Amino acid sequence: MPRYADHDAYIAAAPEFAQPILTKLRALMHKACPGVTESIKWNVPWFEHRGLLMGMAAFKHHASFGFWRSKEMDDPQGLFEGERGGSMCTIKFSSVKDMPADRVLISYFKQAARLNETSKPPAPKKRSKADLKVPASITNALKASKKAKATWDAFAYSHQLEYIIWINDAKREETRERRLKQMIEMLESGKSRNWKYDPRENARHASKKKAAKQPAKAGRNKAEAGASSKRSTTKKPRSKP
Repeated sequence: MPRYADHDAYIAAAPEFAQPILTKLRALMHKACPGVTESIKWNVPWFEHRGLLMGMAAFKHHASFGFWRSKEMDDPQGLFEGERGGSMCTIKFSSVKDMPADRVLISYFKQAARLNETSKPPAPKKRSKADLKVPASITNALKASKKAKATWDAFAYSHQLEYIIWINDAKREETRERRLKQMIEMLESGKSRNWKYDPRENARHASKKKAAKQPAKAGRNKAEAGASSKRSTTKKPRSKP
């Protein structure tokens, strides 16, 4: 996955349908909060104003944004998705026409900025995996793979929660079944739900993939060296005068 230097680079590399969405979110954020600064965190665009404010990202079929302190915000338009108590809520769009009115988005952006200006984020409550409500669909899927179950058990609260939210967000049964299958495959590879966006985990998996190729390459080199040595030591028969 490429590393993006700034918002311009990220938006230019985003799917064509997502570029106008991200561009509009960016413009409205600067209009709502003129003092906002831009940064790249977790390899996606972020806006900061006295701390983290809002992040946005592009995916295969939608673009989304979310507020760092969404759990403390009012949601009069019912835009937030996901578990308000579990993670940063997200708002998803597949096209510009799906986006709320500019005044609505600006009001949310201003609310987020005021929150950072007037208070500090509450100290995070320490959560344990025992607090998670794991859906029966995940529990049953894990029974079919000891390797996936071992990875799941070793994961921290946050990584397990990411998978739970992803599975619970599936609207249709076939979507849920497809995601469960993908989840098992990723767990068997030791991957978290959002491993592509974690530089350290991304680098770790790339290193493992590279290391796995080394023995095969070494074996081929050894075989080629042996064949070359054999050719060089084989005496050619003298030609008859």
